[in-house]
Amino acid sequence: MIRQEIGDAARLCASLFNMGHLHLQNDEPEEAFRAWVTVYRQARSMGLKQALDNLEELAGQLRLPGGAGCLGGVDAPDGRRPRIVDRQPVG
Repeated sequence: MIRQEIGDAARLCASLFNMGHLHLQNDEPEEAFRAWVTVYRQARSMGLKQALDNLEELAGQLRLPGGAGCLGGVDAPDGRRPRIVDRQPVG
């Protein structure tokens, strides 16, 4: 049962992560950010390393200050929600 819940959460995180990219491509950065925040919170609460690693890589590509932790709000260096610097990932 627990293994199934973790698998379901991992799949949900992957889907939301991809939806964030689609929102960004459609010039909807706020929706993209909301999807990635949801992924971050879910992945962090369940210890989903792959999802957190993917978010950390994305945060670097988008030049988010504070890395993926800024998606959690409280981890942002200045306590404010960061804005997406570039609409497309770097690299």
